[in-house]
This record gives sequence, structure tokens and C-alpha cells, in this order.
Amino acid sequence: MFHPLPREIVDHIFDYLHGDISSLAASSLVCRFWLPTTRTHLFRTLTCKPLRPSASVPALILWLSHCPDVAPYVHELRIYEDQVDAAYMDDEAVGQDDLEALLRLLPNLKDVHMGQVIVRTFPPGASLPVPYNKPLRRLTIDDCGSFDPADGVPGIFWVLSLFSAIEVLRICDTWVYEASIDVDSAYWTRLQSRLHVQKLSVECRFPFVHLTLGQLLRYVLHVPSLRGLWLDFGDVAESAALNTVLDDPRLQLRDLGINTSRLALHKSARSQELLPASRWRLPALTIERITLRFAPDSDGMLSRLGDDVIGRNTDILRSAPPSVQEVVLHFTRVPINGIVREDAVRLVLHHPRWLDGREFDDALVALPGLRTVTVLVDHDDGGVGGREPLVFSRSSPLPDGTVIKRAAASEGREYMASLEKALPRSRSKVDIKLMLIYVDDRLR
Repeated sequence: MFHPLPREIVDHIFDYLHGDISSLAASSLVCRFWLPTTRTHLFRTLTCKPLRPSASVPALILWLSHCPDVAPYVHELRIYEDQVDAAYMDDEAVGQDDLEALLRLLPNLKDVHMGQVIVRTFPPGASLPVPYNKPLRRLTIDDCGSFDPADGVPGIFWVLSLFSAIEVLRICDTWVYEASIDVDSAYWTRLQSRLHVQKLSVECRFPFVHLTLGQLLRYVLHVPSLRGLWLDFGDVAESAALNTVLDDPRLQLRDLGINTSRLALHKSARSQELLPASRWRLPALTIERITLRFAPDSDGMLSRLGDDVIGRNTDILRSAPPSVQEVVLHFTRVPINGIVREDAVRLVLHHPRWLDGREFDDALVALPGLRTVTVLVDHDDGGVGGREPLVFSRSSPLPDGTVIKRAAASEGREYMASLEKALPRSRSKVDIKLMLIYVDDRLR
């Protein structure tokens, strides 16, 4: 008589085969006892290619309708195209009815990623869809768009109307047309404040994104549910309209992250005249943590752009409410000529703006409730095994799979020496923690 191993041991063994499709497929045919475990790995992620007929949204709907036993194993849905400039015809854009039908077939869906996808414009007068009845862990809309909506509703707004609750919403490099909103229409009346989001990240190379952000907060999101906000787009430092967004009395933010370094990341920006920085106002008295990123290129950090990044981050701290208990400073490694990696800690903390004026240090000391300054730096593994340190990417919050741990006494001595020199007053008042960032497979 066959006595199977306990389920926990079988699951642990098959964890080592994750990603080995051929071995998992062969193992699924051995016995019924192995089938659920192999399916957990085989069908965890479902990929859709809108421009490929065999992998389009309608094709996946047909496949799932014939294989209903597979649907409960799908936890992640990825709808994307590999082509950077994928050319969509109107009938190839992702349609509302198809995407809604696909979501209904996936009862355990947790993550949705849409990349380089064109979504059809929501026709005026159409009824609002019934939202997905389970909370989504993460929705990422990356480099997507819709055809000119004319008198319709932009497709991205329609995608958001498919859900009722999302833990993390990331909108990356996605141009959302500024919709002409009729607040009395049935669509906007039913959509208003329906979507509950805990963390919102807006990352974009386009300017004027604050207009879209304002529309999201005003017409789509249930603002009191929002606890974390990350802002990273081309004109974040110049946008006076952001003060209006942050001044919304409904906001109950706990975490606020801002990257004012995006201009310095692009060589084309070095010749541009910077607009005067607006006066920041952070009136939300609930903010407990502010994260600031220093991620310029090596030349930009030593130029007027680098000086401006330090100055603007100083202005943000000066406008911070007294409720702030922690300030996180993220120094990333940056590429030089696309090959060598340079250390932003050295470039920033040795900059005259830090060492001469001490303005940033004074701004930290002036925060009455500040208890901790957390400094995030990428772990330097010396390139062992051909692995490079982490570098800045357009993924503003740290990507999945990263591990953060506090540096040991023997680690980061050079970093701590630079920090103590740059922040002499702060180190006598608050706890300065040096945290190292690893990709999980580098953590030894």
C-alpha cells in the first residue's frame, strides 16, 4: 500500500522546483496527491499578451471556462506586451467586458500587473461595472494608456472602477488624460470615493501628473482609507498644485515618500532651467514617517541640480508637521557611463550644501517629535559572483524580493562616519539607524 508523505513535506520539496516548468508538468502526472502542489506553482501567475491571439484576454477566458479547476490556483495576473512601442488597433485594445469577465473567473486573485497596454475608452452613458468582490493586494498600471477619450471616460479610470479595495496601487509612466468630469453623471456619481486604497504610488516621467492625482483623490479614491503616498514624477518639486492635494482635510496619511531627484537622473535635464521651488505645505497632522530619496547621477549630484535636490528636500522637512517621528533617507547606487557604480552617500553627504550650511541637519533637529533617522543604502557585495549592487530604477518603492536589515557594527563604518560628519546635531538628539538593502538571493 502506498503511504504518501505529509502534505507539508511534499510542498516543501516542490518549492525547490518553482520556475522549472517541465519538471513540474511531469510531476503533476505522477499521482493525484502531487497534483494540487504542482498546480500551485504552475498556475500561480497567468500571463496575457493582448496582441497575441492565442494569449489574448478572450483566449484566456475561453481556456479558463474549459479548465475551471485551474482558476483557484491563479494568484497573479499579468497583462503586458514586450514591445516598447506596441502598435494597437482599436479592436486590439483591452476591452471592458473582457477584462471584467476574466476577473470573475479568478476567485483567489491577489496581484494584477498591466504593462504597455492600451485600454478602450469607457463609452459615455455605459453602466459602471460591479467591482471585484475581494480585496486586491497590488494593482500596477505601468506605461499604459487609452485612446483619446473625446467625450468618454479614460480607460484607466474604468480599470480602477473594477475594484473595491486595493492594498497597494502603483501608477507608473502612465498618461491619464485629464477627464472632463460631469459630477452629475451616473458614472462619476457611482464611482466617487468607492475605491479603498491603503498605499498609492504615482511614478511618472511626464509633467502635470498632479492633475491626474488630484482627480484620483477627488473622484475615485476613498481618501480616508489612504495611509501611504509616494510621489515621484517630473515636476513634483515645482508643482504648487500638490499643496492643494496634501491640504485635503480628509487625508489621514501615516507615510509620505517624495523623490525630488528625477530631473537629475536624466542628462537632458542638465541644460534645463529649473523652475523656482514652490513652498511646500504638509498640513496632514497624522504623518508619522517621511521618506526622501537621493538618486541623482554622479555628475548631477555635483552640479546645480544636485544642490537643488538637497535644498528641496530641506524645504520638505521644514514644512513637515510635528507628528513626524521618523525620517527615512534612501541613498541609491547610481550608474556612471552605464558601467561603474557610484555611491550616492559619498556624493550627497560630501556636497558643500550639506557640510557648509548644515541646513538639512537643522531641519531635522527642528522636528519636535522626531525619534529616528533611518538611512537606507544598498549592500555592497563587491560584485561577488558577478552580482552587482542594486541601482535606482523607476520602481520607486523598493521592489518585491528585497530584504532590509540593520547594519552590524562591523558594516558600514564609512557610511556612519560620513553621516556623523554631515548630521552632527541630529546624531546627538535622535537614533540614526543604518539599514542595508539586499536582494533576497544575495542575503547570506
